[in-house]
Amino acid sequence: MTVSVIDERNLKFIVDVITEIKKDTKGNDKVYDHVVIKLKNTVNNQSRIHPYTEFLDCWSSKSTNTRLKYANDIVPFLNYIYFELDEKILPSINELTIELGVDYLNRLGLDKKKNTVKAITKSITKFYYFLVKKKVLKYVTYNDFTKHKNATICQAFEVGLRLPIHMSNTTPLHNIDENLIFEFIYTAMKYTPEIALGIYFQIFGGLRVGEVCNLTYQSIAYINEGHGGLILNVKNNNLRPDLKKKAYVKTPGKQPVYAVGSLLVELLEIQKKKYSNKEKYALFIDIQGKAMSVDTYRNRFNTVKRQFIENLKKQDNPLLIRYAAVLSAEKWSTHIGRSIYSNLVADHASNITEIAVKRRDSNLTSSLTYVIGTKELDKKLLKTANKILGNIVNTNK
Repeated sequence: MTVSVIDERNLKFIVDVITEIKKDTKGNDKVYDHVVIKLKNTVNNQSRIHPYTEFLDCWSSKSTNTRLKYANDIVPFLNYIYFELDEKILPSINELTIELGVDYLNRLGLDKKKNTVKAITKSITKFYYFLVKKKVLKYVTYNDFTKHKNATICQAFEVGLRLPIHMSNTTPLHNIDENLIFEFIYTAMKYTPEIALGIYFQIFGGLRVGEVCNLTYQSIAYINEGHGGLILNVKNNNLRPDLKKKAYVKTPGKQPVYAVGSLLVELLEIQKKKYSNKEKYALFIDIQGKAMSVDTYRNRFNTVKRQFIENLKKQDNPLLIRYAAVLSAEKWSTHIGRSIYSNLVADHASNITEIAVKRRDSNLTSSLTYVIGTKELDKKLLKTANKILGNIVNTNK
């Protein structure tokens, strides 16, 4: 069986049913449906039956629906390996690997249910076995397959496949992978720069969304012009008296914000130059120049969230694609910043009081005077954050 990869962008594989009417033994007309795989020119709509149709002969005695099921499982995979994958990744069909099949299935898992992916995995496993029998593949052999109760199994598919997890969505997500923290901030800087500083405050200062929306320029005390961090005076400023739904500060107090690399200073400069109203009072403003409401901030945040997940889906790394599926399934919003901060603190705190104080939890605010100055904890947390940022920068060089 000779098959070559076709580069033309106006071609795609399709499924078709050809109906044939024959006389049966009694001379009566009988309808026969032939399910075929075709290669179609999308410009002139001409198509021809492709040799891959032979794969469907395994189910020639089965119903039309069964044969359609296998054809519809395989054709999107064919379009993926022939027309979506870069030629550098797959120069020819002969070099198709199991890893590429696993990557395709994991991508499906972003949008399809677990049982659907399982069923398609079985079809693709059979297709690989078909290609091995036809001596098409260089890197896949009979040794990659086993037979179990009339089923063809490829253990490599089972090991590599990460089936989608459909969460209950009742418990909010409380952290994201530390190596993606800065990517999330960078996504905000690109798509919703007006709240990028707020997201930074949440991640490296533990602020709640209501606290962010209550900040003014007068709330900020700079340490070494921001290079050493900030101290925020967090309190109810009632910046939007015209709204029924107020931005609320649960626990007023002084909140340190860590300076990681030069990112904090960079974000502060952007905020001052682009997003300050005439009075330079409210730190975060909407498109009308008014203090940003909690609802507006959440909407902007959800834009960052959606774009962040979409960016992960487009990565070549299957683990990042899988992580996008997890983030899509989980319930999370603006609270994630404070949760990330809490986790960073918890990794280095020696006791629960330190954690509570760093978060300004109301039930332990009396401890503030003698615990908030725990310099050793600050040093450890800042060292970890800078290390993560350094890894990101080095990776992107």
